[in-house]
Parts: sequence; C-alpha cells; structure tokens
Amino acid sequence: MADPNNPDQFNIERFGAYRLNTAASLLPSWDRSIPVEDKVAWRDPKVAEAYQAAAVASDPTSASRNPPSFRAPSGAMADSFELASGRKLWDAGPITAHVLVIRPGNDFLEPA
Repeated sequence: MADPNNPDQFNIERFGAYRLNTAASLLPSWDRSIPVEDKVAWRDPKVAEAYQAAAVASDPTSASRNPPSFRAPSGAMADSFELASGRKLWDAGPITAHVLVIRPGNDFLEPA
C-alpha cells in the first residue's frame, strides 16, 4: 500500500479516494476476526445479511455495476497502512477531560 516514490506514505494514486466493494467482500475479514470456527455460533446470519444490504444500499450508484458494489472511502486502508508502519492514529495525551475509550477485543484492524 506504500507509495513507490515515498515508501513512508500511503499510495493514494493507486488506491484513490474510494474503492468498490461487493456485499460478499465484507465478510472474509470479519470472519477472520471471529475466534471460533463456526461463525454462525458467534454472529447471527441475519446480522451479516443486514450489514451487507445496508452497505450496498448506502451507495445510490451500486446497481449500476454488476455485481452491485458500493463505494467505500480509502481512509480505512490509509489508517491500516499507518498502523502497520508503527504510527499511532491518535494521541490521548492532550485530552484533559474525563473520557471513555472503547477498544475492540477481536477487531483485525485494532491491535489489542
């Protein structure tokens, strides 16, 4: 995902501002985050179907492609690149108010 001319930077020229995703493309990474073999025991199939349907419906141009696909901002990929490069996405140090930070336990994008 690195820019070949600047390996410390995300390659925005290659990936662009958004990428196209199909409903089917949403589940493999989620499945890898589920710590049991039987994904149905962890996640109700209706939840996965609703997630896929909502994602495709979020893009009014989705039906213009076969298979239907939705545009998703490449920002998450850029964030993943930053994390994989050892950089933090945010610094809580300057915060002086009481806050609640919630971190996922099994999210493939968020190291524990």
